[in-house]
Amino acid sequence: MNKSEILDDIAVMLAGRAAEEIIFDEITSGAENDLKRATEMARRMVESFGMSEKIGPVAWASESEETFLARELFREKNYSDETAKELDSEVKQIINKSYEKAKSVLLENKEKLQFIAQYLLKKETISGQELRDLLQKDTDDLKEYVENLGVSSTQEEAKVVNYEYLSRENNLIERKGI
Repeated sequence: MNKSEILDDIAVMLAGRAAEEIIFDEITSGAENDLKRATEMARRMVESFGMSEKIGPVAWASESEETFLARELFREKNYSDETAKELDSEVKQIINKSYEKAKSVLLENKEKLQFIAQYLLKKETISGQELRDLLQKDTDDLKEYVENLGVSSTQEEAKVVNYEYLSRENNLIERKGI
């Protein structure tokens, strides 16, 4: 993969979290795996692939990485603490730029995002091809298509409210030990 493709993949990994921020103005723990994968990919770009303008074409990652949970604690470093800070800074910069790119694309397509969310509320699942087909539609066609799926927006809102209520109720029940 080339650098542009990797950066696009990282932006896609961060898009779910960005969508939460845009639509709900709140972030959940749902994007945890995507954040880990995006950060690992950015780290590989910087430490293994030499794809950092600031760091340059140097491979800093150790070839013999451990495969257990505490590998970061026991991984042998072949660089100084100062270099480690630079590497971390570059990884953070890649993640932040990719996150801003994801937010920008979603904001430019916010209306489509909302219609696709309505589609998901009605259908509950969506394939990659369905999503591509929906995104190819212009906004007015997408709106009409989603509205004609047979579930009224009042029913959709009730689903969302009920889901949020049940989710919160279950959480309260678990906290109280009921």
